[in-house]
Amino acid sequence: MDSQFSGDSSALDNEVFLKKELIETYLKTLEFESDNYDLWYRLGLLYHELSNFTKALECYQKSFTIQPNFVDPLICSANAWFSLKDNKKAIEYYHRAIAIDPNHSELYFVLGTIFYQEGDLEQAIEFHKKAIEKDPKNIRAISNLGNIYLANGFIEDAVETFEPLSDIMENFPLVSLSLGHFYHQDGNFDKAIKFYKKTIKLSNNFPEAELNIGLCLLEKQKIDQAMMVFRKLTKNHPDYAPSYNQLGKIYLIRNLDEEAIDCFKKSILLSPEANDSYISLAEIYIKRKRFEQAISELKKYKEILKEPKSRDQVQQYINSLNIND
Repeated sequence: MDSQFSGDSSALDNEVFLKKELIETYLKTLEFESDNYDLWYRLGLLYHELSNFTKALECYQKSFTIQPNFVDPLICSANAWFSLKDNKKAIEYYHRAIAIDPNHSELYFVLGTIFYQEGDLEQAIEFHKKAIEKDPKNIRAISNLGNIYLANGFIEDAVETFEPLSDIMENFPLVSLSLGHFYHQDGNFDKAIKFYKKTIKLSNNFPEAELNIGLCLLEKQKIDQAMMVFRKLTKNHPDYAPSYNQLGKIYLIRNLDEEAIDCFKKSILLSPEANDSYISLAEIYIKRKRFEQAISELKKYKEILKEPKSRDQVQQYINSLNIND
């Protein structure tokens, strides 16, 4: 059989090269064992790991065609379709997998996540509930469901979802973070801070928790303490844009314009999209009568907005400056 892969193998990453060599071996074996469903599945996994989703799907198809009750290639097919951003196909294959393995909690969780992305709130809630029903300790499903309730104003349902976790599962950072979100939204800032601190203690991978401590302190009018939190956050997570945005706003309150400008510019550099630092910069420039710079920032902000109404509001703001732009 002619090799499917050409070129100088020495230029390839060693792991990738080994996977491609293994693909060649599997293909040669399958010439004589074409009904080996497990080998077709393993071949699909290799293509999948190399992000060749089309080839992976072909192999998964052959695997479950030979062995229709083998659920793993169906799950992987669904994952591949999801990676290809074809949610309709992904949903179809997750349902097919559930028909074979109806007690697989993660399948319901992933379906719930996809439905929420699609804007189908009813289905999202239903499938998250099923995921928890199949595995009451599915932390990701519990956390997601509670946050879905919070985001959509179902406070009592959020409480019902989160509260039982505070005693039996609060050692999970995602649960602590979600409880912090709940109490934060409910206006109980001291209790929110308690759970945000718990999150940070359990894991240093949640800069959002540290940011929210600062926001809670701002709600409590403890501006200097909030400033210290945001400063510390920029050191602990120097690539986290929201910390610079919030620190810049505090510098504005303290009339430290130059420091604020530096923070807003850093925030935009790290996250140009969906960043209201443009507005804050523009307001500083307007205060200093540097109108051309202000308009430049406003135009940049206008370009990243997707909603026509929001874009129109920014344009009206620009027009109100009475500057010929």
